[in-house]
Amino acid sequence: MTPSCHRRSLSRLGALAALAVTMVTRAPLLSAQAYPSVTLPGTQLRTITSRETGRRYDIYVSSPARTAANRGQRFPVLYLLDGQWDFKLLVSIQGGLKYDRYLPDVIIVGITYSGARANYDSLRAVDYTPVASRVNPGSGEGAKFLSFLEKELMPFVEREYPADPARRGLMGNSLGGLFALYAMFTKPQLFSGYVAGSPAVVYASGGSYVQEAEYAKTHTSLPARLFISVGTDEPLVAPVKAFIDSLRSRNYSDLVLETRTVAEERHSGNKPEALNRGMRFLFRDTTAAAQPHAPITLGTIERLDPRLDALVPRDARFEVLADGFDWSEGPVWRKDGTLLFSDVPQNTIYRWKEGEGVSVFLRPSGLAGSTPLGRELGSNGLTLDGDGALIIADHGNRQVARLVEPKYHKVTLADRFQGKRFNSPNDVVVRRNGDVYFTDPPYGLAGLDADPNKELPHNGIYRVAANGEVTLLATQTFPNGLAFSPDERTLYVANSDPKHAVWMAYDVKGDGTLGAGRVFFDATPMVGDANPGLPDGMRIDAKGNLFATGPGGILVFAPDGTHLGTLRTGQPTANCAFGNDGSTMYVTSNHQLLRIRLTTSGNGF
Repeated sequence: MTPSCHRRSLSRLGALAALAVTMVTRAPLLSAQAYPSVTLPGTQLRTITSRETGRRYDIYVSSPARTAANRGQRFPVLYLLDGQWDFKLLVSIQGGLKYDRYLPDVIIVGITYSGARANYDSLRAVDYTPVASRVNPGSGEGAKFLSFLEKELMPFVEREYPADPARRGLMGNSLGGLFALYAMFTKPQLFSGYVAGSPAVVYASGGSYVQEAEYAKTHTSLPARLFISVGTDEPLVAPVKAFIDSLRSRNYSDLVLETRTVAEERHSGNKPEALNRGMRFLFRDTTAAAQPHAPITLGTIERLDPRLDALVPRDARFEVLADGFDWSEGPVWRKDGTLLFSDVPQNTIYRWKEGEGVSVFLRPSGLAGSTPLGRELGSNGLTLDGDGALIIADHGNRQVARLVEPKYHKVTLADRFQGKRFNSPNDVVVRRNGDVYFTDPPYGLAGLDADPNKELPHNGIYRVAANGEVTLLATQTFPNGLAFSPDERTLYVANSDPKHAVWMAYDVKGDGTLGAGRVFFDATPMVGDANPGLPDGMRIDAKGNLFATGPGGILVFAPDGTHLGTLRTGQPTANCAFGNDGSTMYVTSNHQLLRIRLTTSGNGF
């Protein structure tokens, strides 16, 4: 290869749309040449002629400015295909994510073709395709292009810039996404992660399916991290989803797969989401939770009763620990200093630890098959039994299960009542005697109560005794989170029905069954846009105060049912858990993992 010896500020990016500004004045219009071009600061244009492909490439590079503070530091590097179209957009997105402290500094390398009249469509159809197609003459040189990346471009970048070879990402859209999949199956560990936006899996009669099937014949492990996104309104949505289902059905060990379907977007509209979420996915473990910056905070405290001051400090705020989830749920603290929580749509249990950030703990966390009956396939609520084993409300498999470590297999505790399958167990708690209590709303079924796969006529609250006997204790319209009072004489159960948004309190009888329920607090008048969310998960502190997610955030109730105040998150909030020494509360709130410091301690700490 022959990198050019000159560097110049990047001013034009091939076919990227030009910005036209028309000014109407009484004076004659000046020629466009009288105005300076808009440039992209902090970028360089390098040129490489490849021996592997025989083609000449323009390489757009955005690299962090060298300062005394980062001297000697190496940065993650992201290789972007179709740089002529997407480089400016990605640089802008990365700058915003860095400003918000979601990402560290990242080197971005945009790859495109040299020449004022380069035919980008024809050239990319040659380089990005793993097999030839009669529609595109000369196509199918993906192997040569991959060799160019590995043998020429990456060594050049790592020699010329402070790039970390252990943190390389590859990102492409459409045909570029197709190539990202090809590279992953060909050399999974060449990059530390892959992003495929709207990948053209239908190219060459479904060549991606064929390559994946061939890989599966000889491999049970796929040591790679992959992010795929697609728009709901683009023709590729069905084949991309089918490819994702096929990939998940293999149950490859070591594969970390995250997917996102972008509502009301087509092929080009999906691209900003793929770039944004894909970049977060690639470098998630070096994002806000692990960066030595001031924490990102959000929310307010609404104080309705002076008793709240003894529980929540005056200056308390939510701290954002991680972001980018579809719907985070079910947090539980473990004695090893880690927090586990679910992302229900993504079928994943994540692990978070101070100083390490987020990593995948279990995937799939729920349904492993390729023919789902519902819409939320993963785990939901999580808790621990007396031995510290993880108990899972398994939406996708319609069961409550115990996870056996270190082999990570599940033992079913209950999946039926009177021979009929549960709807979709939602939240779960374990009494001190070992009995397991859980709720079973229809949220995991595509049609909810009207779904043809619903076998039980009710939505229940159940107990699984130590001998495996399952007892129906009560029914509600949409039973959700549940928690015992410190003396275990009361069981609180949320009802996430916008028409009857209440928390119920049930007396626990001596045999563990429940007495008649009473409304502990009715939040129905609060439901609406001003207070996003419905009654959901909850926890109890050592004095019996209830911290319950619901309209507006986390509502705090005294044992007598008085609403003391609300820890407002500003978004729908699913669940919470005490951790650390008991005075820290972890919160799963929509797409985020949060925490807040309290002056009370959780029950059991």
